[in-house]
Amino acid sequence: MKYALLSLLCLPTMAMAQAKSHLLEGFAQAGYVHELWVISRNVANGYAAQSYNGNGFYIGGGLRTPIDSAKRLGFAASADYLAYNMQASLATDERAQRQYAFLRLVPAVNYMIKGKGKFTFTAQANASYLASLRDNQDGYLQYGFKGLFGYKAYEVVVGFHFTQGNNIPSGDIKASWHEQSLTVGAACYLGRIRGFQYTARPARKTTKG
Repeated sequence: MKYALLSLLCLPTMAMAQAKSHLLEGFAQAGYVHELWVISRNVANGYAAQSYNGNGFYIGGGLRTPIDSAKRLGFAASADYLAYNMQASLATDERAQRQYAFLRLVPAVNYMIKGKGKFTFTAQANASYLASLRDNQDGYLQYGFKGLFGYKAYEVVVGFHFTQGNNIPSGDIKASWHEQSLTVGAACYLGRIRGFQYTARPARKTTKG
């Protein structure tokens, strides 16, 4: 697990190096996470459901294929550290842990809707696998959508993610589970910032004799 975290911390630097090829563009990202869990169980007259909220953050980076007004469709992949704390009543009602941490791996498809001028808007559809980083919790799949509002080297990112089933992250809860996750964050494309941009060095001239 230490090696996974080390790779995650090094990802923005590796992304910047990859972006120099002009085939891929690297970015670093961070943001806020709001969690909503709905846990339901069958009872004598139907079912009972209880909701729980939580808050957290994510930080990481990734790579994407360049897109613009001429080439609107592209692909992306990212990895980030995601952690959140659920409200205290989850521990009281469900006797479950409140703190959760994951390595989130995200392949995605991007489509640029507005690509002219200083500002851009890109829609994204993605699927995520959240690999567990703590004891007594499980990983799970998550699906979502994002809106990426860009200006030069920066983007404001708003995302909605969801999943449902019986694969609750907590190993202490045995019930049906539905999750909704709202994320608000920022991304920075390092290769677009002056000082990080790659410029090819001219070839040295050789002389005979």
